[in-house]
Amino acid sequence: MKKGISVITPTEGRPHLVKRLLFSLQKARENFQGEVEIIIIDSSEGPVAEEIQKTCLAHNALYLRGTKSVREKRNLGIKQAKFEIILCIDSDCEADKDLLNQHFSTYERYPFVGGCAGVTLFRGERSWVWKILELTPFLDSFSFAAKYPYLMWAPCSNFSFKKSVIKDIGGFRTDWPFNLGGDDLDLTLRMTEKGFLIKGNKDAIVFHTTETWNKLGAVVERIWRWGRMSFHVAQAHPRLLYHDIPRFPIVFIFMVVIGLLFSLKQFFTGLAIPTIGLLSFWVFYAVVSRVLRNSSSPLLYVIISRIFITIYEFGQVYESIKHKSVIMLFKRLTFSEDEIINEWGSEITYTWTLILTMVTLLVFIAYMV
Repeated sequence: MKKGISVITPTEGRPHLVKRLLFSLQKARENFQGEVEIIIIDSSEGPVAEEIQKTCLAHNALYLRGTKSVREKRNLGIKQAKFEIILCIDSDCEADKDLLNQHFSTYERYPFVGGCAGVTLFRGERSWVWKILELTPFLDSFSFAAKYPYLMWAPCSNFSFKKSVIKDIGGFRTDWPFNLGGDDLDLTLRMTEKGFLIKGNKDAIVFHTTETWNKLGAVVERIWRWGRMSFHVAQAHPRLLYHDIPRFPIVFIFMVVIGLLFSLKQFFTGLAIPTIGLLSFWVFYAVVSRVLRNSSSPLLYVIISRIFITIYEFGQVYESIKHKSVIMLFKRLTFSEDEIINEWGSEITYTWTLILTMVTLLVFIAYMV
C-alpha cells in the first residue's frame, strides 16, 4: 500500500476555523513520512467562500465546491481522493501533530481492518450550556476509541477508512432528511454489519472547539435533529432494535390524554396534569440522580440535562408518528452489551423517576377529585 493519506473536510462558513484546521494539518503533514492531500469541500457563498479558497491555496489544500449536504460533500471528497486511506475530520477541529502517523500506522499494524476511529478531545471556553452537555450521553461517542479496541460505530470528526471499503458499501447515504445527522452512525454500522472491523486508536487525536457547542439554540436544534434522525437509522438497521421500557414522551402523551378527559369537567385539573407531570419528572430525575448516582452537579444543571434528553426523545417520537410508524415508540437502538451495562445506572434513575412522577400525579388527581 502506497504511503499516502487523503484528508477530507466538508464545511460551510467557519473561515477562521478552517484556517486553524489547515494550519494544524500542515504540522501533521510535516510529521508524516508519506504523501498527503487535503480536500476542503465548501458550500459557502461570496466573500466567505473566497476567503476559504485563499486559505486552502496558502496551505496547499484542494478546494472543491459542494452542495449544502454534508453527506454529498463527503462522497465528493471520497471520489476525488487519490489515496486508499481517507481521513474524515470536521472543520471545527484541529489535528494533533501525530494524527496522520497514527491513522496510517493502524492499517500497517492491522491490515485486516476497514477503518480506524480516533479520539476527539474538546477544548475552549466552557459555557453553562457545555457544562450541562457533559451531564448527557451526547458526547460519549467522541471518546469510544479510548475505551474500546474495536468499535461498532464511530463519529466522523476523527475517522479514517479504506476507500475500497467505502466504495463497497456505497458511501454515505444521501436520501435522508436534513443536510447532516446520523450519517456517520449509519456509515460505520454498515461497515461493521458487512464484516469490516473498525479499530480504535486512543493516540489518534483531534481537538474539537467548544465554540460550535456553546450556544443553547444550536445545541437544542442539534439534539432535536439527532432524535429525529435516529428514527431513520433504526429503519435502516432493524436488527439493532430491542424492546424498551416506555420513554417519557410516551408517558407524557398519556398524561395529555388524561388531562384532556379531565378538562371536560375541570379545565384547571386537565391542564395541570401534563404540566405537573412534566415538571415533576425533570425535578425528580435531578433529585434521584443526586441520591442514587452521587451526582455533585448543580441541581438546575441536572434538570436541564434531562430536558435535553427529553428533547431528543421527543424528536424520535415525532419522526415515528410523522412516518406512521411505531419503531421508536416502544423500541430503542442498542449496539452492545457494554452499552446496556454502562447505561444501567441511568435506567434505574429513570425508572424511579417515572414511579415518583406517577405517584405525584395520582395524589394530585385524587386530591382534585
